[in-house]
Amino acid sequence: MAESPSSSSSLPSVKDHNMMMTESEVDAEQKLMQLGGGEKSNSFRGSKRSRSKGDESLSDIIMAKIQEIFGNDIEVFPTKKQRRYRSLVSIYMVTRPVNVNAANHTRVKA
Repeated sequence: MAESPSSSSSLPSVKDHNMMMTESEVDAEQKLMQLGGGEKSNSFRGSKRSRSKGDESLSDIIMAKIQEIFGNDIEVFPTKKQRRYRSLVSIYMVTRPVNVNAANHTRVKA
């Protein structure tokens, strides 16, 4: 009889939503799912405060595991976006006032 492939067999790559995942990424994802699965059953018991502490410790464990696998060079949190527009104060500080009398003398005839 032929043996069925086990879930722990190594895959060269997995195609998921038009993204190619390497073998190490698949292994990391499986480890994270295993870590998350064990804590999930215990997180429903107790008060909200104890659950939030459990969630924080779980996220700390997951972050430590991610850093162990991929290293510290990954950026987890996005950087703050730059402002798209300047403030009115900065615009007023760099502009000169318009001479109203000069503007009235130069009319354009239509």
